[in-house]
Amino acid sequence: MKRSLKIVQGQEGTVLASDILDSLRIVEKTGDSSFKELLACAIDGAPTEYPTQSFRVPSNTQGDKLLIKIPNNRYVFNYTTRQRIIGTFKIKYTSSTSEHMPRNRIAKHTLFEVDSSTITDTSHYRRKGDITLSKGSYMYIAPIHVVRGSEVITISTNYSIRRLFKIEDLPQWYRGLERAYNTVLLNSKGPHPGLGVKVLEEAHHLSRWQAKS
Repeated sequence: MKRSLKIVQGQEGTVLASDILDSLRIVEKTGDSSFKELLACAIDGAPTEYPTQSFRVPSNTQGDKLLIKIPNNRYVFNYTTRQRIIGTFKIKYTSSTSEHMPRNRIAKHTLFEVDSSTITDTSHYRRKGDITLSKGSYMYIAPIHVVRGSEVITISTNYSIRRLFKIEDLPQWYRGLERAYNTVLLNSKGPHPGLGVKVLEEAHHLSRWQAKS
């Protein structure tokens, strides 16, 4: 399953519809080193042709056989170890979308997606003028939630919390994730595919919300 957009390399790039950003997936472990991707579906389990983060759970599938699969163009970190996660990872199921907030309720080994970008006068998500936030360096930090029902498993985040911050306003409890993210970028050779897309996506959503309020 793919997303429809990705940022071109560079901190002041433009999201292009011709680029592709890989989605997080749920896979079933079928052997020591073999996995099978679950079928994507709507949140109610119905078939869908559109991008989705919900997946059909085969009957009688054991919970410990299901893993979250993280592509290498998404920057996901373990909150406790500060290690970047790529590939398959054991799922920590979420009982509530508010479970990990505020800071004193962040569960151990919660996964967070992290991204950064600089917003300028010309920055936009899909078309010119669709981002109206003030200029500056921004960081996107959002918890990854996985909720399982009897037939459907869904990857989501907490949409009720703030997920986009100017670097200078980043809360103290996120500073460890910021350092881990910056270390990964400094120690890896570019280009870094997907860098900045979550910041621009969230900035676009916030701009739309501010325009309506």
